[in-house]
Amino acid sequence: MSLLAEDVVERRRELVARQLALELPGHPAAGVKHERRRLAQQAEGLDATRAIDLLFTPGFSTRESASDVSGRGVGMDAVRAKVREVGGDAWMTSEPGQGTTAHIRLPLTLAIMPALLVEAGGRTYGIALDRIDRSVMLAEHPVRSAAGQQMVVVGDAVLPLYDAATVLGHPGDHECEFAVIVHGHDCRVAVAVSELVGQHELVTRPLPPDIADLAPLSGAAVLPDGDIALLVDCDALTTDPAAAVLARAA
Repeated sequence: MSLLAEDVVERRRELVARQLALELPGHPAAGVKHERRRLAQQAEGLDATRAIDLLFTPGFSTRESASDVSGRGVGMDAVRAKVREVGGDAWMTSEPGQGTTAHIRLPLTLAIMPALLVEAGGRTYGIALDRIDRSVMLAEHPVRSAAGQQMVVVGDAVLPLYDAATVLGHPGDHECEFAVIVHGHDCRVAVAVSELVGQHELVTRPLPPDIADLAPLSGAAVLPDGDIALLVDCDALTTDPAAAVLARAA
């Protein structure tokens, strides 16, 4: 953002389609029009829009030489990459004689949650770390059946064991090697999963009510590889997992 750092004279915030839009106008005398001559030497024939977009190219700098704090070509490309990671976007506009404006648009309904990613039924799910007591290998703990309900013995506790794939609306997963012990408002249950992927910081978004009501899910997050991880609602899961399965079947 060094191109605008000394010329920002106004910041405007507006709500657009549940997003936060930031505009950082530059001084009229500092428009990208002066940089277009330099850009033209690298890419002849570019129109103004494409020329401005070159400012987001990794390694591009508007300085003649690098210093300790600027000119190293790590700037607007890093900003755009981070903004797009959370579902937003960044771009710039420029008008001759009026200056250059940087635009950043971010979703309003975002939260960052440390979570454990697991796989169940061939899909990836996230479970909030603050709801997890521990994870275990099922082969190392006795599994019993009582009144048609599977139970797993973990230490001194005997916990209900639910197949995550079934509870979350997929065909039962018969290759579950692990169980994640989660707690809700007043009880604990064990959730059987096929794989423990690892811990991640997830930027989460809420699900539409008509989707969230179909299963014990509280939100979703986009993973670095572009895949979508659905977030398990541990309160709903521990309250009545069987009811969640029936709701999906209805």
